[in-house]
Amino acid sequence: MSRPIRIQYSGAVYHIISRGNKKEAIFKNNKDFTLFLDILSEVIERYNWKLYAYCLMKNHYHLLIETIDPNLSQGMLLLNGKYTQKFNRRYDTCGHLFQGRFKAFIIDRESYLLEVVKYIILNPVNAGIVKSPSEYKWSSFNDIISNKRNINIDFKTILNLFENNIKNPIEQFIEFISSGDKFDYKKNLTGKIFLGDIKFAKKVMKYSRGAKRFKEIAKKSRFVDRPKLKEIFGRIRNIERRNELIYESHIKYGYSFSEIAKYLKLHYSTVSKAFSNLKNRKKIVKNNSDKFKT
Repeated sequence: MSRPIRIQYSGAVYHIISRGNKKEAIFKNNKDFTLFLDILSEVIERYNWKLYAYCLMKNHYHLLIETIDPNLSQGMLLLNGKYTQKFNRRYDTCGHLFQGRFKAFIIDRESYLLEVVKYIILNPVNAGIVKSPSEYKWSSFNDIISNKRNINIDFKTILNLFENNIKNPIEQFIEFISSGDKFDYKKNLTGKIFLGDIKFAKKVMKYSRGAKRFKEIAKKSRFVDRPKLKEIFGRIRNIERRNELIYESHIKYGYSFSEIAKYLKLHYSTVSKAFSNLKNRKKIVKNNSDKFKT
């Protein structure tokens, strides 16, 4: 399986998620949380990032950042690398602290900036750790609503989005975060890495060497709500019906031959051959039908 493309450009807004290796803890106590924020502050200053939101959980963390320059990978290499070194030295351990590559969702700031801020801040609430975001010390909620900040966060950009209304921006921010509306993150993703629509994804893809893959990403995004293979195939009555469902699951719902073969416990070539045979039959029927019409 190929790695997700990493797109970097000036002014990009990313939701970063990085998890502990084997889901193990990356923060064991308050000193670890403080150490990570100190290193993050260094990265923000060195690479000219803007931090809009963060939440540090026991075995993973979330960041919402804007890169003024296209340097996401450089900054993340320093952030995770330096923290890993200090963590290993502190606890006399060695090896990988983080699980593989960090995730980086590219955010359409015009449509989803506040939704992602809320999603990140409510992590400890949704995990059942606290009842209110104000009770959790290691997220950006309290940094935004008070003058006591753990890190240099761009709270003005967030609060400015509320300043056109009658109420105080901070009061509106608190109400927004506390509202019961739960953001469906996956439903709004396009091509697995874009939090935005196809138009936004197409605009961003021009910054990537993998721009030729946009058609593939756009195609996959059409199948976000597709039924599972179990629902499509159900109880197969005969081989003919099975082959019809193979054709349908590939054409209509975008499942690959490998996925279908794995589910049906068939060889890849069997699925491919069944699809090709049915496709050719449909083509012959169509051609005969066209001849009859003429």
